[in-house]
Amino acid sequence: MGGINAGWAIGPAIGGLLYEIYGFRILILLGSVIPLMALPLLMTLPEPNYVAEAGLTFHVNRAFALFLIPSFLTFLVMGQLGFPLLTYYNMHVGLTTFQVGLLYMENGLLVVFLQDIIGRYLRRPSLISLGMVIYGGVSYLAVAFIPGFAWAVVGMFFITLAEMVVSPLSQSIANALADPRSR
Repeated sequence: MGGINAGWAIGPAIGGLLYEIYGFRILILLGSVIPLMALPLLMTLPEPNYVAEAGLTFHVNRAFALFLIPSFLTFLVMGQLGFPLLTYYNMHVGLTTFQVGLLYMENGLLVVFLQDIIGRYLRRPSLISLGMVIYGGVSYLAVAFIPGFAWAVVGMFFITLAEMVVSPLSQSIANALADPRSR
């Protein structure tokens, strides 16, 4: 997981700089061609020797259904971290794409260095409410009032803090509430 988060820390800063130099058209073209370069490697991989278990079902009990409602809404907010936040900061706040890339780098670095530490102390499922309040009630509400890059750095800190609380707890709680046959 650390490698993925390290890539998330470095990639957006590099991508933001490349965007400033080349623009989205070239980057999207490269983004579509680069995965195709992996096809020859994928063709050489052997087929796995397993049979998928038939009859997988999705059973939802009352507690799980009640948990899914706020989780769905929270994950909608979490989705704002991608393109919508980049577009908002770029078009409405006036940050360069490179500056937004640096914000995503901040997010990745915080996750790399703090997620394990925070994860060790997240033992109580009730903390998910705190994470949801930090996400919606503080972090993304504050984004609407951020005047520049320095405040955006502070805002990204709180968005990332909420992410490190909500995401692992949501997955753990969902796993605990789900019917064992549906896991």
